[in-house]
Amino acid sequence: MEERKGTIRKWIGRTAFVLVTLAVAVLIYFCLDFAISDDTGSLSRVTILNYYKEEPVDIVFVGTSHTQYCIDAVRLTEKLDQSVYNLSTSGPDFVKLYYLLKEAVRTKDIDTAFVEMSLSRLGSQGDNETATYIISDYIKNFPNRAMLILDAADENGYLNGFFRLRRNFKAIPTLSEIKWLTRKKLEDQYAKHIGWDNYVGRGEWYGHGVYDRTINYRLAEGFSAQEIIPRELEYLTKIMDFCARKGIKLVLYVMPYSKPYLTQFGEYDQIMKTVSSLADSHSATLIDLNLVRDEYLHLELEDFMNADHMNTEAGERLADFLAEYIQSPDQDWFYDSLREKYPEDTIQGVGYWKSFVTDQGVFDKSTDAKGHISEMRLQIEPVSFSGIDADIVLTELLYDAESDTWSEGRTFNPTGREGSFSNFAVPYDPTVRDYYRIEVFRTGTDELLLETDTFFGEWSEDER
Repeated sequence: MEERKGTIRKWIGRTAFVLVTLAVAVLIYFCLDFAISDDTGSLSRVTILNYYKEEPVDIVFVGTSHTQYCIDAVRLTEKLDQSVYNLSTSGPDFVKLYYLLKEAVRTKDIDTAFVEMSLSRLGSQGDNETATYIISDYIKNFPNRAMLILDAADENGYLNGFFRLRRNFKAIPTLSEIKWLTRKKLEDQYAKHIGWDNYVGRGEWYGHGVYDRTINYRLAEGFSAQEIIPRELEYLTKIMDFCARKGIKLVLYVMPYSKPYLTQFGEYDQIMKTVSSLADSHSATLIDLNLVRDEYLHLELEDFMNADHMNTEAGERLADFLAEYIQSPDQDWFYDSLREKYPEDTIQGVGYWKSFVTDQGVFDKSTDAKGHISEMRLQIEPVSFSGIDADIVLTELLYDAESDTWSEGRTFNPTGREGSFSNFAVPYDPTVRDYYRIEVFRTGTDELLLETDTFFGEWSEDER
């Protein structure tokens, strides 16, 4: 009997030792994470953690940075007899949006969910692990957090997802750096998830200025109406099925884009027909905010802070429209197609591809370039709703800091044509941001169809 009691005491002692050791290890982990992981500048931390504190939430918006910066949930709440929250983050694909929406519904009695239809996400593999981490770091429900990491990250990213310290412990910080971060984390705005002066609550961030008139577009790559990425389609379908099971009204929406960016989707109307059919088959509503009739919402280039993100002032006008739409959804608010809204046959913008010439070859992307970059090759295409035969002239722009003035430098003519693309070869210094003026003329004439400024300022990993 005494021997049995001794065995039990040993087992209890060993178990207690293991539990104490684990508790100390967990405590050390969280202390190190607090002292090393700097998320004091994270917008998503404030947005997600404030969501848990908001009561009630009737309407939730879940989307990408297009929504994060431009859906004014505070203004919508003021105009509607409902509480609205903008639970959007930077860069999520439909896998991440699915789990973010599940967490939103788990904690609040949601009536209506607005889920952004990012067309570029439908046509590109969503493997942005940073977007996974900025959501999973702050989801409180462990099963949702775990499934998000397992589904959205690859196997090499699992540990980074579950253990934030692992991805932040790249170098041992100095004592002064630890003191600085600890002091920042003890401030009220961090501890209470208040954010900064431009955060006004309900997931809304103000302070996004007007367009600076420089256009730096990339073509909408890899997407056609018949080629929706299977994984994105799978999780978009899961979103629709989830809302149907929960009895939540689902509104899929496309955020407004600037006209030059919008017209880079060469088959835009066909894309929207494909997506509309998908929504109809799951009893979801689809609205395209690019097709709002001009009398209800009219947007110009000045209403955007860059090619595809609206500025704050335009976001307020968009909120006014959305409030009217939510109250009377059956009204004829929208054009039927992009062609109907913009029937004119004019150049709307330019798209381009870059490649870099180094002593080790030609590389399509700057991040892949190896060796010393000596030349940049550009393929520039005028973007419009229908083909226009056009000539392009590229002019270098030089800035004089003393006089704060710009002047024209060298002019480059195309080295050749490939279909609608004009090819250029320009000298390139990866340490300098080079500015150019792009002029598009109707072929054989001096009729100027488009004039815009742009810049190129990327460099290879080897030269950073």
